[in-house]
Amino acid sequence: MMTPATAHAPALRLVNESALPEAQPLTRGHRAARRVRSENRLAVGIQTGIEPFDARWVLAVRTSQLLDGGRAAILRPDHRRKLVSMAVGLGLRPFDANLVIAIVQDSARSGLPVLGRMTEDRLVLVPAAREAAASSTRDQAIRLLAVAAGIGMAMLGGVLMWMRGG
Repeated sequence: MMTPATAHAPALRLVNESALPEAQPLTRGHRAARRVRSENRLAVGIQTGIEPFDARWVLAVRTSQLLDGGRAAILRPDHRRKLVSMAVGLGLRPFDANLVIAIVQDSARSGLPVLGRMTEDRLVLVPAAREAAASSTRDQAIRLLAVAAGIGMAMLGGVLMWMRGG
């Protein structure tokens, strides 16, 4: 049998308490949980923030600019191909590039800030761009430039010899 007190006061409880938006003030428990999460990341060598020039962040920003449909977060196939190509050029693997895109889309679809703290926290879990890939691309560009300069000099020498008659 219900008493008048229980009829007017339904039992409420929080579900998915960890998914609270960041705009709400953090309680002491939330701050403690954030510190523990940060310490755990430091213990295993995961950085706690992401640099603005990091390939993952660059890809996330570019992805957020190309999303259509508001909360639907639709990305046209040709835009996805261009984003993955750009990410590979920055040293990310295609799988990791698609993972970054999915993280940004999920944030938009969840109603979270697309480039907010929660997105950043998830991006640092994606492996960083390989430095070797970026430096090998740079080395390859330098080699191609040197070859082009050599060919240009040879052609110039040939033209000068032709003009001198011989």
